[in-house]
Amino acid sequence: IENCHLSTLSLLVLSTCHPNTNINTLTTADTQWDLIRAFKMAGTKTILHSLWNVDDESTAILMSCFYQNIVSGHDVLDALNKAKQTMQFILHCLFFCC
Repeated sequence: IENCHLSTLSLLVLSTCHPNTNINTLTTADTQWDLIRAFKMAGTKTILHSLWNVDDESTAILMSCFYQNIVSGHDVLDALNKAKQTMQFILHCLFFCC
């Protein structure tokens, strides 16, 4: 990856698996950071990734909102913040309305 020229890549969304095995979590975390470092060395400007295990369904909703915001013209940070606000609203509705 490091030898690729990705300087024109403005956003990389990285989704890595967290297998439910007895693999050393430090090794798994190190591998993720190595992958991120390699993409940065190749010139990727912005990388969006999770630092912890996340629920698949919640992630799908968050990322759908995020991509909709990007397509609507928001920059990456604003799009992510708006997606997070939408998730908070959904969770609030589920908690208080059901």
